Parts: sequence; C-alpha cells; structure tokens
Amino acid sequence: MRTPPGGWPLTTQVGIAVLVTIALSIWQLGRGFEKLDLKDDYETKLNLPPISEASLSTTDSDYRKLQLRGRFDAQRYFIIEDRRHRGRSGYWVIQAFNTERDRYLVNRGWVSVESSVRVNPTVDTPDATLSIIGIAWPNPVLRSSLEVSQPDWPIRLRDVDIGKMARLTGARALELRLIEESPGVLQAAPLQVEFSAAIHWGYAAQWLLIGALVLGGYWFFTVRKDKASQET
Repeated sequence: MRTPPGGWPLTTQVGIAVLVTIALSIWQLGRGFEKLDLKDDYETKLNLPPISEASLSTTDSDYRKLQLRGRFDAQRYFIIEDRRHRGRSGYWVIQAFNTERDRYLVNRGWVSVESSVRVNPTVDTPDATLSIIGIAWPNPVLRSSLEVSQPDWPIRLRDVDIGKMARLTGARALELRLIEESPGVLQAAPLQVEFSAAIHWGYAAQWLLIGALVLGGYWFFTVRKDKASQET
C-alpha cells in the first residue's frame, strides 16, 4: 500500500480532526433543532388554558399556566435584589401562597427601590382569598447545607434559589410567576425566554469551516508539494 503524502501519522491525525469537526457540527445542528422544539413547547403551553392545582404534574410542569385559590402569607416573602424594569432599579417579590392542598412560592413581580437599596420596599399583601393565575417557571433546585431556624422576614436574596426558599417556607420547590391579569400581581415578572437556535447553527458552520481549513491545509502544504516533487 502506497504511503500517503506526509506519512500515515499525519494523514491519520488529519482524518480524525476532520471527523471530529463534522461530529461537532452535527451535534450543534441537533442542539439548534432541540431549541426550536423547546420554543414550540413553551409557546404551546403558554397558550393553553390554566390547569387546576389537582392537575399539576411534577414531571411536566415547566411553563404550564396554573390557577390556585388561597391566601398570601403576609409574613413570609423574599426580596430578590437587583432586578430592573424599564431602566429602573428594584426587586422581585416572591411570597408564600397557601391553598387547601399545599404551599407555593409565587413571584408577584417587580417593585421599585424606595428611599435606599438598604431599605426594604413596602409590599402590600391582599387580605382576602384570591384565585391567582401564574406560569410554573423552571428553576434548578440547588442543594445547600444552609439552615435558618428562625429567619428574619422578609429575606433578601441575590438570586432565586428555589431550593433554599422552599426549605425556609415549607413550600413546593416551584416558582409561579403571576401573569399581568392575575389578582395579587405587582408589576408582572417577565415571561420571555430566549431559545436561540441560530447561535448553534453558527457554531455548526464554524466547525465545518475548521474542518475544511484542516483538510485544505493538508492538501496545500502536503499533497500539493508531494505532487510537485514527483513531477520534477
């Protein structure tokens, strides 16, 4: 068998590199189509009518519209810092909501900074039984050893830590973002999600370009010179 230009080690390395770039390109294409499927699922769920508390599934709850009847806990709520709305600084208010079946963490939305960021905002809690509607928002449940026996309410957090918040309130580890039309809502938290498939297709094109450059470099610097040397 004739030895390829540059020898077997170089040819093998080039072949492996090209195959790897093709595999990575295919993977990125798949990720792009996966994002499109997630976007379709998200939009479909948002357009469905709200389900009842009894119909809530623990395995397929992301972005489902849920209707709950109960009361807000005026004492137990969280202030999520550094949330902006139309260029203004403020907070999200996530408050415990009690139903006959369970307790939930309800994101009532945005409130502005008042006199100082060190001062807790004034949060009015409806003193009545409400029928609220919100979107079950996906959040990773982080594991933490932090235990607070007697928390000082309201509790300030830098980010939504749904696991910690659930432990401190005894609620479900689920954030429910109220829609604009729901009773009890403040300035509704955003419901937009970026499912960018184009970025993955861009990465796929980049990997194919890298593979083409590797193959082109092998031809230009090795195969072409080998043919030229044989002709002379």
